[in-house]
Amino acid sequence: MVRNMEFVESGLTSKFQLTLPKTVRETLGVKEHDEVVFLIENRNVKLIKKPGDILKAMESLSEGRRFSAKEIREEIQRDRKRW
Repeated sequence: MVRNMEFVESGLTSKFQLTLPKTVRETLGVKEHDEVVFLIENRNVKLIKKPGDILKAMESLSEGRRFSAKEIREEIQRDRKRW
């Protein structure tokens, strides 16, 4: 399977804020005030636009990985605490 890959750079501010380059914004379909989700796995980070459903976000980021009921409950609890 061949993936269409592009390397895009961005810097961090002194407050560790990150500006998403135009190419990334367009690819994700994000606009001002949208939220994104980061999945950190080992030393890799994936980024997607936050869907209304955290389970959809988990599915999108996991590339087909199946989550246990316990993992799903834990993630929902973490998500609720953030709100």
